[in-house]
Amino acid sequence: MGVAQAPGRFGTDPDFGAAPRLGLSERIYAGLLLAYPGQFRKRYADEMVLLFGDQLRDARAANGAGVTATWIRTLLDLVSSAVGEHLRKDRDMAQSLATFEPTRSMRGLGLLAVVGGCLLIGVFFWTGLFAGPDNTVRLVLFALSGAAVGLAFHRRQSAVAPRLALVATAAVVVAGLWYSTSNILALNAPRPWAGAGGLVYSLSSMSLWLSAALFGAIALRIDAAWRGMSRWFTATARMAALILVIGGPLAALGDDRWGLTDDATYGTLISQAALLGVFLTGAGWALLGAVLALGGRGGGGSRVKA
Repeated sequence: MGVAQAPGRFGTDPDFGAAPRLGLSERIYAGLLLAYPGQFRKRYADEMVLLFGDQLRDARAANGAGVTATWIRTLLDLVSSAVGEHLRKDRDMAQSLATFEPTRSMRGLGLLAVVGGCLLIGVFFWTGLFAGPDNTVRLVLFALSGAAVGLAFHRRQSAVAPRLALVATAAVVVAGLWYSTSNILALNAPRPWAGAGGLVYSLSSMSLWLSAALFGAIALRIDAAWRGMSRWFTATARMAALILVIGGPLAALGDDRWGLTDDATYGTLISQAALLGVFLTGAGWALLGAVLALGGRGGGGSRVKA
């Protein structure tokens, strides 16, 4: 009969001595433990396999028919306890999301998003804001505003939908870093936007706008990042996510390589829509940043106890 080691730390921890060898029944039981939540398996799987093996050996020594009874009792217990562990995990997750109290790092990331978003909005009131030697700094701060919001909300979102949360966070972080790097590399370059460099910059710009829309759409779909907030903050966050969904694609229309903002050919409608998209995207990140920076008990957030 084949042999195998038990899963987890069992077989590698020196406290256990030589790695135990498992029979077919123990291996089947070890596979059935996949019904439990991952953290539970990591903590208890080794001991449970050992205990089951001991019970089987005792049953064989006392009465061969006792093996069947041991399996039946074990399976019934496994089903009931696995369901109970999943329910407990769900309750713990719900309790952890029942209140919204941002950490210092979350508030700091939120403040960065407020600064970056407001810088983009500010250009509509002061045309010289994104001109001059400090332009790259301002562009980088804006580009990182989405990444800051994504990182701040990731843990809460991943508690409900890990894969979607990973997609949303990765999109805004990668896009923000890509756009920032493109602008930094363009410093002092004689023709930074010509040829392949211009194409790379154009793609980074597109990714910046479209990742904002993607983040907003996923945030609305998950709807977990702002659980536990006060009604006012919840409404603000949802509105900001919707603003990103609308603003991102509109802003992407303004990319020079599309050529759609040529007013002589297409009129002013597309160029005005693109400008509106830029404004909305800045507003969306600034509002989500404000929710992070001001939310929680200290800022009038939810006072529901976990």
